[in-house]
Amino acid sequence: MSQRNWPLNPSSHELEDGAGGTVSAPVPFISDRNRRRSTTGTILQTAESIKERQAKARENRETRRRSLQQPHKYIMSIVADHLGLDLSNVEEFVLDADRNIQHFNSFINKDGTRSLKFYYQETKTPGIEECGRTIHGASKGAMTLRLRVTSGGGEKLAGVCVYFLKAKMDVTLSEKNMHEEILFGFFNVQSKDGILSTFEEVFSRIYQSCLQNLQNWGVLMNSPSGRKTKKSFVDNFDNFVNYLRSAQAYAREGIMLEESTSEKVLLNEPTMNISQCIQLASNPDVVADMEVLATKWCRQIEQILAESDQMRKEADDTGPFAELDHWRQLMARFNALLDQIKSHKCRTVINIIHIAKSKVMKKWKELDKRITDSANEAKDNVKYLYTLEKYCEPLYRCDPVSMTDCLPGLINAIKMIHSISRYYNTSERMTSLFIKVTNQMVTACKNYITEDGVMRVWDLPRQPLIEKLRNCVNLYKNYHEIFHKTKEKIESTPGERPFDFSEMYIFGKFETFCRRLEKIITLLNYIEEFSVVAESKIEGLENFSARFQQIFASIRKKPYDVLDQRKVDFEIDFEDFRRQLTELEEGIQNFMDNCFKKVTLTMQSLQLLQKFEHLNIPHLSIDEKYASIFEHFGEEVEEIRKLYQKHKDDPPIPRNMPPVTGKIAWVRQLTQRIQDPMEIFMLHADCMKGEDSKRIIRNYNRVAKALMEYEVLYHYAWVKSVEMASSNLQVPVLVRHPHNPDHLLVNFDPYIFEVIKEAEYMLKLELDIPESAKILIYSSEQLHNYHSQMDLLLDENKTLRAEIPPIFHTLLGPSLRKTDNSIRPGLFAHTWTSLSLPGYFREVKRALNELRIVVKQVNDIKSTRIDNVLQDLSETLLCDLPERTPWTVPEFQKNMEVYCERTAVEINRMSEVVEDAVKELIKIFLYRAQISPIQTEQQEENFSCQSPTSKPEEILASGTVEGHLADAAPENGVESEAQVIWEACEELFEHFKHRLIESLLRATRYSLDAMRKRFSFR
Repeated sequence: MSQRNWPLNPSSHELEDGAGGTVSAPVPFISDRNRRRSTTGTILQTAESIKERQAKARENRETRRRSLQQPHKYIMSIVADHLGLDLSNVEEFVLDADRNIQHFNSFINKDGTRSLKFYYQETKTPGIEECGRTIHGASKGAMTLRLRVTSGGGEKLAGVCVYFLKAKMDVTLSEKNMHEEILFGFFNVQSKDGILSTFEEVFSRIYQSCLQNLQNWGVLMNSPSGRKTKKSFVDNFDNFVNYLRSAQAYAREGIMLEESTSEKVLLNEPTMNISQCIQLASNPDVVADMEVLATKWCRQIEQILAESDQMRKEADDTGPFAELDHWRQLMARFNALLDQIKSHKCRTVINIIHIAKSKVMKKWKELDKRITDSANEAKDNVKYLYTLEKYCEPLYRCDPVSMTDCLPGLINAIKMIHSISRYYNTSERMTSLFIKVTNQMVTACKNYITEDGVMRVWDLPRQPLIEKLRNCVNLYKNYHEIFHKTKEKIESTPGERPFDFSEMYIFGKFETFCRRLEKIITLLNYIEEFSVVAESKIEGLENFSARFQQIFASIRKKPYDVLDQRKVDFEIDFEDFRRQLTELEEGIQNFMDNCFKKVTLTMQSLQLLQKFEHLNIPHLSIDEKYASIFEHFGEEVEEIRKLYQKHKDDPPIPRNMPPVTGKIAWVRQLTQRIQDPMEIFMLHADCMKGEDSKRIIRNYNRVAKALMEYEVLYHYAWVKSVEMASSNLQVPVLVRHPHNPDHLLVNFDPYIFEVIKEAEYMLKLELDIPESAKILIYSSEQLHNYHSQMDLLLDENKTLRAEIPPIFHTLLGPSLRKTDNSIRPGLFAHTWTSLSLPGYFREVKRALNELRIVVKQVNDIKSTRIDNVLQDLSETLLCDLPERTPWTVPEFQKNMEVYCERTAVEINRMSEVVEDAVKELIKIFLYRAQISPIQTEQQEENFSCQSPTSKPEEILASGTVEGHLADAAPENGVESEAQVIWEACEELFEHFKHRLIESLLRATRYSLDAMRKRFSFR
């Protein structure tokens, strides 16, 4: 805006404004005449017409009441809750005007308005002919609290607002969907600094908090573009909230020109015209008052201009948005001042002193020009800085990695401002802008590293932290590189304004910050390297771990912020930290040297060295140790060669291991002792470049070759022997003893089990085995089972035969032959691979079970019914002797006769028991020999022909039994099995007959001895 042309000869009806236009002066007294006419017309209305209008209004009100539906009442109930009113009061307010119902219906109906607002504030009270009801306590036209329904246009909000929003325009609201389709809120502009403060509070406390805590964004989070859209929306919303805060601050900072205290001039009178100004200008007192007022205004304007020209005191971390805020604030301040200068009050004062040709006018014109230029400058700067805003937003929102992509656009936008801006293209302002950009980058890097100041550097995971620090350093490098490329491009383009800015000011802070980051990275790498000492299993490193923790704790406990590049204390602490770590490395080196003095084996030395190597501590002599261990390895290879030569024919093998795999395991152990170290040495080839290395390698190759050949030869020989072992399974399962043909042996080669065991160990050693060996392994359990069963069956057969008394051998001949017949097929018919072998085992078991039954039966009869009875008989006393008083001869004779009769009966009973037992044995033997039943019945009759009352001596002296046995024998003279059995039965009968006689003789001798002892005692 240029200097204003204040009028010297204005007309009597127009007043020139500051923009060159005219403002019509109002005609005096027109409003008073109209007011009197209106009052007169009101008085002339008849009482009947007033009543008709009131009745009509009441009728319309009731019509509106009948049109209210459930959606209307639902919304009004919400309004009543927010305003603290009764629902009936809210309803009465809504029924006051047709436009309230129209706004209501437009919001409820399909394709109507999207929003509905309720203003609760002071308004004029309508009459009964307007609203159809009488409002008690308020006269028509009086200001009172009322509720209005509005769409937001027209009346200004000065109180409480309850608003409703409809989510979908193509939906008609009903009782069923009201709670799903509408949103509502509430705010009060009376308790705030205007509408801006109210909106800022609603957006920041409600919507902004909800957006920040919202987790489910739907499909937006399923794609990179969706996530970018979500982030852009949230950032823009945050910017809008910040803009509202800034707008409030600008509104509060407006400068108000002083009001006039003169009672001679009413500056606020809107009817003041140019004629009145000329008249006032002729009054010296008025002019003097106006000059005083104008002078005060000049001082206020000078102060504003002086403040705007002052050097700003800004913080070290001020960002580019602060520059925009500063010029936006100045623009708001200057625009507010210009609005006051253009006001009717100010123009009236200036016109008065201008007409009076006051000296103040010159100063006013000068200040007016300056304030206009300043306003134009602020407006121009804001315009260009607004173009920079979208390029600066990533500096506040993004991390350094994403920020790098925005740097070219940012530098180009600054170049554009430098090229075409009228006011902002000075070197000082452009440098200041670059410095603010750098400041924000440094601030963003610090927030990125510390997670917005929540975490300390030492509390973050080290590897992610190092990555963050490197990203920050890369941001600086890219920023510096893009700046220089832009500068070189401008220098190579004719007509472009050069970038003559101080790079030290622009990049100095960031460069210092990056140097600090590089040192922090170095420090973190040291910490990462030495932190493994605490995790190491090497005995004795605990002291070094504790020492390192002390060193780390000393720098971690420092109170300053290590990211603050201005803190020089860190530099001193960093150098001290490095010095202490160097001393710690020397201590670990000495400890490692002492550890190797205690180890003799190569593999153990290598394992220990690998533990130290995994520590990754710099400056440890790892390579020198590898070379030293390799020289010792040569000696160990020679020892293994001598050990192989000494024990290769009969090596020591582990317990329970078969011979072949035992030898292979032994040679593999030797191979492993030289091969495992060599594999490690091959990973460190530099250790095998010494003078003696070639000799060691040649000796290693010779020994390794010999050990490998040893394993291969034994494995090959064993494979050949497997076929021979497999053929041994085709032999019969039984064989006769070479020196005792009656003795049977299990015909199983033990080498088969050895082959199976060898094969199993071969598989464990990961060696190949033939298919026949695999079959043997598969059949191993079955073969063990068959072998065990055959052994058990033969042992059981031997045990049963040993239990048979010699007297029964011939009589049990048929049973024994039957058992032998069931066992005999194992000598020729069944091999170890026969499918019939399980049936063979079942048959042998059945025969042995039968034999066991017979043997047990005859042994039980012999033991309980014959041997025990004969033993009792031999211990029987045949004479009765006095126990206390002596007997006379007649008494003795009489007592003996009675006792002998009783004893004879008992002896006869025992004899019959033995005879019955012998007969039962003979029956069993004849039954097992399958003798003819007729012969057996005849023999029983012959045996029973003896009188049960016969005396023992008659029974024993009788030849009846022998005769009957002879009569029952086969008539033909050819000796047969039955003849042998009959003869054996005769022998059995004779045997037990003689045993009965022997028992009687022992009883007689026992009785005579008892009498002799009694007589000799007597």
